[in-house]
Amino acid sequence: MFDSIANKRAKNLGKGFNLNNWLDAFWQQDYPKEKVYLFNDLEIMKSFGMNTVRLPVLFEWLAEMEPPYSLKLQSRVYSIIDEVIKWCSELKMNLILCNHHGPILTNDNYKLHIQRLSALWKHLTEKYINLPKENVFFEIKNEPNNLITNENLFIVQSAIISAIREIDFGENSRTIILGANNWNAAWSLAESNIYPDENLIYTFHSYSPYQFTHQGLSWTNLETGLVFPINKNEINIIRQDFYKVKNWSIKNNVPIFLGEYGVGTGADELSRCVWIEEFSKLIKEIDIPWAYWDIKHIKDSFGIFTEEEINPELIIPISQSEGENILKL
Repeated sequence: MFDSIANKRAKNLGKGFNLNNWLDAFWQQDYPKEKVYLFNDLEIMKSFGMNTVRLPVLFEWLAEMEPPYSLKLQSRVYSIIDEVIKWCSELKMNLILCNHHGPILTNDNYKLHIQRLSALWKHLTEKYINLPKENVFFEIKNEPNNLITNENLFIVQSAIISAIREIDFGENSRTIILGANNWNAAWSLAESNIYPDENLIYTFHSYSPYQFTHQGLSWTNLETGLVFPINKNEINIIRQDFYKVKNWSIKNNVPIFLGEYGVGTGADELSRCVWIEEFSKLIKEIDIPWAYWDIKHIKDSFGIFTEEEINPELIIPISQSEGENILKL
């Protein structure tokens, strides 16, 4: 594979985690909550070999909805983002600023949103233009759903890329992260066309099998009690999905990034361990960077902490200076 700037930066993403249920949590009455994550949380994860932070933010709701779509810089959210930027800088960690949630794109309305999204990212590019290009990334749209085709999504995201490149261009421009429709599904990405911009990382998410990973969560209404794996075929289906997108990346000489994967706390501890271990083996096998969702929240979520302490029963892959191993946390 040709070692483009995007490929080099993708390799440096390595292992990461999401700071979710925070600046993406529009459902909270007191949004944004203070001190959901602290510098110490990043320090802990850094000590376990994590070197990338993915920060989901309600950027689309933190800008005016009418032209010129200016950023609402008076919002406390932007000062919190500045804190996270400082933490990552001090710890020498990569940071992904991810546009999470916003008006839903559909095949009927996508043309109406192109100007707004392009302006939003132009403003964000101007605001963050001086951040290090090699380790601060822009993810332009999280999980476009199945109401918009990849062909129409291509039009939207191409316009956003062009808006960013009006300001940030050249050989050392910032790397942009983007994915496909169907909630960034691996199979959907594997059926997508690549964009003409060479400084891109393509992302996908996986929570397969959904009925297992999302059981017991309040917004799914799925019953608990499912174990993993039910049979070996369940693991093989996940493997096929991952290899499909890996082969697509090799064919097109573009880097891929597993931006989200996780299993909810509604599943039993043993099954959660097995699921994480199987995913860890597969991720290592196909050699791609990843970010787990999430680390801290244990109620109605996906966390690996228990009352501020790391859950000792969960197993996740940790990169040690001596090499790869599996560590019980």
